Amino acid sequence: MRCHYEVLGVERDADDDALKKAYRKLALKWHPDKNQDQIELATETFKQIQSAYAVLSDKHERAWYDDHREAILRGAGGGSAGGGDEDDDGGFDLWAYFSSSAYSGFGDDERGFYAAYSRVFEAVDKAERDSGAKGKPPAPELGRSDAAWSEVRGFYAHWEAFSTGRSMAHVDLYDTREAPNRQVRRAMEKENDKARAAARKKANECVRALAAYVKKRDPRRLAGMAALAQEDEDDDEDEDEGEEQQLQQRGREQQQQQQESEEEEEREAAAVVESAETPDAALGQVLNAAARRRAKKSQRQQAQAAAVGGDGEDGESATLCKVCGLECGSRNKLFQHIKANPTHAVLKEQPARGKRR
Repeated sequence: MRCHYEVLGVERDADDDALKKAYRKLALKWHPDKNQDQIELATETFKQIQSAYAVLSDKHERAWYDDHREAILRGAGGGSAGGGDEDDDGGFDLWAYFSSSAYSGFGDDERGFYAAYSRVFEAVDKAERDSGAKGKPPAPELGRSDAAWSEVRGFYAHWEAFSTGRSMAHVDLYDTREAPNRQVRRAMEKENDKARAAARKKANECVRALAAYVKKRDPRRLAGMAALAQEDEDDDEDEDEGEEQQLQQRGREQQQQQQESEEEEEREAAAVVESAETPDAALGQVLNAAARRRAKKSQRQQAQAAAVGGDGEDGESATLCKVCGLECGSRNKLFQHIKANPTHAVLKEQPARGKRR
């Protein structure tokens, strides 16, 4: 494979703007639709351009590529302490799969994305189980192009948390059988243990990075994410609609309660007039009852004003509706505003909805 920087024609220290400019220029030049006379060459070149930009435009993938560039270009791990499974586990090579040239299209044929990466991960899994963990169940499968994202998430979860169980004895620096004495043998074992630990760490990093590389390019992941986003949006709409209906219902209930209260007051006044001994006594009782009702109404209005209006503290207007932001100018106008909009108090009572996710 060609170096990604070479494909885009940029220096290795190129910034994001330089990468984007080079990508747009080359993509426009080599787009297959513009090269019908050399369609095969244009298709392959355009694929390389897209792959190079996909890696270099992602800071994490670019850092990984920079750290392992030589090994990836060689298609080998480079060195006996190896890194991955490229040395002696069935002859396969993980580094060669960090490239779009490892597959051809996203179909289910032998050269396609799913078959190519299924083979390499199955080989890694077989090497793990053959190394001693023979009772270990096989890893989840990558599946075919028509598999639902929910069915293959376990595959990526397994490999992104990969931890090799192989001994890595093939990276030993010394043959402890050749030690002349116990002290030298222990020193050899210590150096061998360090080499094995380094090899295991590198193998884990390589397999996990390949899983992330494949996951990012899996079309089923993009489709699954879009479906989940749509489900969340639909849930939010249903929840908003339900809350709006609750608010409207509570507003109607408050209006009904107010109407019933007024009707009750009229009945009480009629009963007072009928039971009074004289017109003056009836008038006095009616006025007293009216005064009590006004006091209760004033208390109710003040409570509503406290719920939806300012309290005058911290520089906040005492005649400002907290719900709609209307400046009423006076407390009486604020009371009238609240009376005309009974759902304001209902809105104020609703707890703040936390963000879902």
